[in-house]
Amino acid sequence: MSQQGKKPAAAGGAMLLPVYVPTALLAFGQGLLVPTLPFYADSLGASKGMIGFIVAAAGIGTLLADVPAGALLGRTGRRPAMLIGAGTVGISSLIIGFFPHIAALILLRLLAGVGTALWGLSRHAYITDVTAPTQRWRSIAIFGGINRTGSLLAPAFGGVIAKFFGLDAPFVVAGIMALLTAIIALIYIPET
Repeated sequence: MSQQGKKPAAAGGAMLLPVYVPTALLAFGQGLLVPTLPFYADSLGASKGMIGFIVAAAGIGTLLADVPAGALLGRTGRRPAMLIGAGTVGISSLIIGFFPHIAALILLRLLAGVGTALWGLSRHAYITDVTAPTQRWRSIAIFGGINRTGSLLAPAFGGVIAKFFGLDAPFVVAGIMALLTAIIALIYIPET
């Protein structure tokens, strides 16, 4: 039973819209940036070392934000943390697409990492709250598999989008996908 005495959700269809679809959107959107981010940074005049830092910036942001994100999650609750996390990833990605500057790129990718930390922790907390203990392993495994699948398939699409619409286009698409993630969370995620 969850903390409010409600029957926990099953790992299957009940998790589709609240967990799996938003996870796929966010993972796919961020995966679009994998092949284009180094080229975009290079087009802005970044050195090879700086390109490496820019590519790592989101991961660094996530690493630095995980503990504070957990504290914020405890204060705000799961749903607000999900909205803030996905919204932060979306807005930072959109701004990158419209504001081509190296310093902004670094700062915004770090910020996207912070949003990813909030999103990931709140999503895991939500899964823990709404699934039966005997189903939790399955829900978390599917969640992780969706993240990895999105990251695996999306780079090819990111390259195609960049080729036909420009190096900034994948950031705009990724931002829109992250904002759609926030909208789905707003509609389908009750506070637990």
